[in-house]
Amino acid sequence: MKKNDGVLQFIIFYLFITLTNLIINFLNISFYCEITIQICLNLCVGIGIIYFNRDFVLTKKKFPKQNKKLILLLILYFAFILVKLFFSVKVKYIDKTFSLNFSHLDRFLYIIMFLVAGFSEELLFKIGLFQNLYIRELALPWCVIITSTLFFIAHLDLSIYSFIACFIFQIYTLIIYKEYPNVFFLGILHILNNIPLYI
Repeated sequence: MKKNDGVLQFIIFYLFITLTNLIINFLNISFYCEITIQICLNLCVGIGIIYFNRDFVLTKKKFPKQNKKLILLLILYFAFILVKLFFSVKVKYIDKTFSLNFSHLDRFLYIIMFLVAGFSEELLFKIGLFQNLYIRELALPWCVIITSTLFFIAHLDLSIYSFIACFIFQIYTLIIYKEYPNVFFLGILHILNNIPLYI
């Protein structure tokens, strides 16, 4: 695959997912229709990235058990998720009205969506963008800044909290990715990070 091809693929997938989300936000469609579109959208992007980058994505990468830096990063990551989960449960316990109107089907669809989204976002931003910028010999700080900024914009939440959260998440997972470039492993970490949002 040529270097320019990878960047072009990312631009196409990125515009596809971002513009579709913008259209969904402006249309008055039902919850089930919206969640189904989101699931299909993320599946298309994930499968597309795997197909065009299959030589890299599907290469077996052994987990480096002796890498103390990676182990420490993961311990800190899980500690962060536990703190996030604690505060999430506490807030929702205090707010008795939170999501009481969610049916079992609603929760099931949400679970499917965040499972699919966790993997597709990692494929899009780590393989589709970061990896392709890095092999073009762009300075690492610029790779991180560009990846984090576009990740933030794609979520269509322009609040300061979202900006900080997206940057911290991307920077941290990019450090882990540099130590262990397995996008499926990162997909699991992404899903764990999303759990407090959906419980």
